[in-house]
Amino acid sequence: MTTLYSDLNSAQQLKNAPLSNPQGLRDVPGNILKDANQPTIISPDLNATQAAIQVSDLRKTYGEGNQAVDALRGVSLTVFPGEVVGVLGPNGAGKTTLMEILEGLRKPSHGTLQILGNDIGSRAHTEARKKIGVAVQNSVLPPLLTVAEILKLQASLFGPQSLDVEAIIEAVVLGDKRNSRVQQLSGGQQQRVALALALVGNPEILFLDEPTSQLDPQARRQVWNLVLRQRNHKKAAVLITTHQMEEAEKLCDRVFILDNGQILAQGRPDDLINQYCPEQTLEFTVREKFSNALFAQDAQPTFTQQADGNFSAVFKNKDINGVFRILIEQHIIDIAAITQAKVTKQTLEDVFIKLTGRGIRD
Repeated sequence: MTTLYSDLNSAQQLKNAPLSNPQGLRDVPGNILKDANQPTIISPDLNATQAAIQVSDLRKTYGEGNQAVDALRGVSLTVFPGEVVGVLGPNGAGKTTLMEILEGLRKPSHGTLQILGNDIGSRAHTEARKKIGVAVQNSVLPPLLTVAEILKLQASLFGPQSLDVEAIIEAVVLGDKRNSRVQQLSGGQQQRVALALALVGNPEILFLDEPTSQLDPQARRQVWNLVLRQRNHKKAAVLITTHQMEEAEKLCDRVFILDNGQILAQGRPDDLINQYCPEQTLEFTVREKFSNALFAQDAQPTFTQQADGNFSAVFKNKDINGVFRILIEQHIIDIAAITQAKVTKQTLEDVFIKLTGRGIRD
């Protein structure tokens, strides 16, 4: 039985942590990782000879004739070992259909799919399924089994490769519920059980469909840590769907934006923001409005009067440093006032809205 490392550093540190165990940490049964040395920035194994997940020209059509609905229309993607990849899309975009096909729950209408180098449905893939962990969006769990019983049952299917059940119960913060029946758990607690079931087999591939949708912010970050632990310790490939933009930005190495069954964009979160929404927002308070003529037409501020009579000035521009330079040269604000100014970057949600024309939950 393999030791489970829990009680990890922040999700952002783990995202940049080495794929192997940090130096000086020992894999001793029963021990828990208490801290790690300074993380080293790494990249997923993009030069691996074999992708963990390979999808090419995947299509799925429901119904026939005039009633036909194209849920997926030529989706292609690759996930490499040690990589966390997010699939983002509004409701009805095709995310769940994609995940269910990859999990073997639905058959595609067209396209090729390989998991760990094996065609889905082949005899070799049947054997490879032992290396896959799945947490679906709405898990149906045996209501009369306790948390410990259901995890022990799951672990027994994987044999020596499985993680320690008691350790994983603690890791998903269900220690006080280990002897509670599933039907007695809240929705969020059941979601954590589903994640534990996906992890207990110590998988090389994780399929996670909205794994934190019912969790509070603290529990959500605990889930991020567990996912990144498996990625770092096992070099696992993780494919995750989520409605949480913060989750995608902090957890994922790359994201695919899916809408109407097609991939609109893909890349690292920061790269997508820089490509599609490079503008930054500058906001500060002034006593009175100043002339817009000082600035280019596409860089002029908007003013909003506040309750105290002052004005909030807001710039949205690619060159915020240039805006600052003009403000100081024209004596609109002084150096000291800069410390009170607020500068914010655009987010992955801004990219999503720009590409799809709607919010993530629309």
